[in-house]
Amino acid sequence: MHKKGGCKIVNISSDSGVAPFPNEAAYASSKSALIGLTRVIAKDLGVFGIYCNAICPGAIRTPMLMTNFLTSPEKEKEYIAATALKKIAQPEDIARVALFFASHLSDHVTGEHIMATAGDIMSQ
Repeated sequence: MHKKGGCKIVNISSDSGVAPFPNEAAYASSKSALIGLTRVIAKDLGVFGIYCNAICPGAIRTPMLMTNFLTSPEKEKEYIAATALKKIAQPEDIARVALFFASHLSDHVTGEHIMATAGDIMSQ
């Protein structure tokens, strides 16, 4: 990567890496570790023009979310009510954060993570 003049690495972590839910020790630990790895890569490789940042999404409206987490209309309403923006992310919402990190708009940002959660983490 450094031979080509650098690059931008975008890792996908999770809000659970910062504010874990009960009974998800392995998942939350791995996502927290990814945030740490992001920071180490940024610090070690920044001199080569290699940027590294992470996105920590909250709930994203996918079939997996609706099957495993928001399993009823009541649970979905409860989750949405607890978010500051009163919504669940669409995959495109997270893609736009990735585009920011991959673009020149983030040329002074490395070793960071963005909580893309619609404000759900503030309710925990």
